[in-house]
Amino acid sequence: MATFTSKTMWRIMIASAPKCAFSPNVVYFPQFSTFPLGSVPDLVEVKVPWTAQAVPIRGRPMLVGSDSPKFPEFLAPPRDRFPFVYKPAKDLGATPEECAAAMRNVIDDLLRKRDEGAVLFRGLPISTGEEFSRVVKNLGLKISLYTGNGIRHQTHDFVYTASDQPPEWCIEAHNELAYTPYYPEKVMFFCVEPPTPGNGGESVITDVRQILPRLDKGVVEKFRRLGIKYTHYVPTRTPGGYNSWQYMFQTDDRDEVEEHLRANNINWQWQDNG
Repeated sequence: MATFTSKTMWRIMIASAPKCAFSPNVVYFPQFSTFPLGSVPDLVEVKVPWTAQAVPIRGRPMLVGSDSPKFPEFLAPPRDRFPFVYKPAKDLGATPEECAAAMRNVIDDLLRKRDEGAVLFRGLPISTGEEFSRVVKNLGLKISLYTGNGIRHQTHDFVYTASDQPPEWCIEAHNELAYTPYYPEKVMFFCVEPPTPGNGGESVITDVRQILPRLDKGVVEKFRRLGIKYTHYVPTRTPGGYNSWQYMFQTDDRDEVEEHLRANNINWQWQDNG
């Protein structure tokens, strides 16, 4: 999943055991709610007229290549059932735990059993990061943290801002944490305050299963044969600085940073300038 920077959006990262090589970074929650259930919502699939929601992208600032006349004028609308969209059959005062119970069934059916790729929930009585966190805790999934990855900060248990990058920047499609050995199986986004029309903030998803067959087979074979190496330079904190290792790892202690890097089989080198 990828996202343009939105006005107010939070995310959580969900990892499966086979894809999360280092269990200390994973927290497991049982397959049942820790709160008594009374009014679990009945979620039903709905159809959305996506074509009526055209989003112009040609000429958009901070979007690489958008100044080309061959660049698409509008963001391609979602395909039928990508994503699937579910909402409550009727309004009711369900708790976050009760919402999680209903969502869990849909997620298990669509994403695990059928491998459909994406699902969008609408109309649930969830309005705060704290409530979103309670939903996450009761989905029966394994939660992985974002320590040392990306420019974002934690707001609630297992909940992070989608991005702390400047709001005028566009974040292009990418595989979440593909440069790490513990990339997630699922990523969840929760929109608190939708951006106003014409100001970006779209959460763009891409089905990479449709992209891989279009790539040059020789290039794909070379990557598979040689692999890939990522080198990331992160400065120390300075007044007015955009990013720093202290911000990324949420600590000023180099020993804590080194412990995380060592546990995740990441090589590092401290420079003379910090």
